[in-house]
Amino acid sequence: MEPVSQAFIVLFLVALNGFFVAAEFAFVKVGSARLGILIEQGSRRARTAQHIQSHLDEYLSACQIGITIASLGLGWVGEPFIARYLRPLMHVAGFESEALIHAVAFSIAFLLITFLHIVLGEMAPKSFAIRRPLATSLNCAFPLRWFYVAAYPFIYALNGSANLALRLVGVRADESLSQAHSEEELRALLSHSEESGEITKEETTMLERVFEFHDREAHQILVPRPDIVYLLAESDPEENLKTAEQCGFTRFPLCVENIDHIIGFVHVKDLYRGARTATGNVSMQDLKREILFFPEHTTLDSILGAFQRSKVHLGIVLDEYGGTLGLVTLEDVIEELVGEIQDEFDREIPAVIPLGPNEFLLDGRCPVSLFVEKTGVALDEADVDTVAGIILRLKGGVPVAGDKFTLDEGTLVVERVGDQRIRRARYIRIPERQSAAN
Repeated sequence: MEPVSQAFIVLFLVALNGFFVAAEFAFVKVGSARLGILIEQGSRRARTAQHIQSHLDEYLSACQIGITIASLGLGWVGEPFIARYLRPLMHVAGFESEALIHAVAFSIAFLLITFLHIVLGEMAPKSFAIRRPLATSLNCAFPLRWFYVAAYPFIYALNGSANLALRLVGVRADESLSQAHSEEELRALLSHSEESGEITKEETTMLERVFEFHDREAHQILVPRPDIVYLLAESDPEENLKTAEQCGFTRFPLCVENIDHIIGFVHVKDLYRGARTATGNVSMQDLKREILFFPEHTTLDSILGAFQRSKVHLGIVLDEYGGTLGLVTLEDVIEELVGEIQDEFDREIPAVIPLGPNEFLLDGRCPVSLFVEKTGVALDEADVDTVAGIILRLKGGVPVAGDKFTLDEGTLVVERVGDQRIRRARYIRIPERQSAAN
């Protein structure tokens, strides 16, 4: 065989080995979602790549067969080719023994071929495919598909043998290779994407809230019973309008006698119309609308679905005895996904106010989840919903201003108590270096 032809064959086999290595890593690495976008745009290569990915086990076997063929061919053709040109150099160097010349020439040829095989046929294609999986998989899709069809009998036989070996060790060969990610894996991907700058911290926070949303329940976000502003059915619209004007809300529960007998809700626009009517014979019963009721352990996604179906934005949360536990609105539910939403009438003080790197002022109604998020405190109080609940659990009774409690690596101090309710607290976290010294 001519030297030029042999050299061409060597380079071709190295490139062929690199092709199969690149295809193998690219199809394992590329995301099916990215291929789906290209398929929607009409890409035939993307459609073929998706087919390969959905039959990944068989096509990885095809890649392994291709790598094996290329590697064996490279050793068979490449080593004698290089050794033939090394033999004259051995004579010039003073080697007399033919056996020694043969051994040294083939050893050097083996090292050179191994170098080409590892660097150009393995490492470089692998690194390229990992860094550019989409482009690599698209470029490899058609050639790999053709090779798979041509080598199908061998692939079928080898896959059958491999599946038999798997059954011998108790692994089911028909288990699908799912590319779906668990919630923990998605959280890890989010964290890695944020660290690498692909997404912002705000985007990460919102996506984290989506994961937590279906686990959150009504009792964790409600407006507590003592804070509910309600209207009485026995009062006339003019009197109730004065109450509505003082607080600035748009929807109010309508009660008979007390808050445990809620018969509906009234919108402030209806209240204005009722109060300004010329006849003056409009009662609160005429203005009421249907209201939703939820058990305290109803999940937020169920509440959101109920709001969407009924087109009602207000619900009453009931305790296990059927009494009013609190109130929940559509805005409360949406805020669990996107964070606090303030309008021009909101004058709410933040539930957590940082006073320094290790000190925080807390509203007694601050949700435990927000307290943990802002302070980094580790809590085991899974059955309480607010900072006030934590303090009541630690105290075992009604606290007074100045009470202090050790919580994780810090101190929780009661700042203000009013009407038997914990209004304000302060959390002082021990700095890490101070904690280590202690």
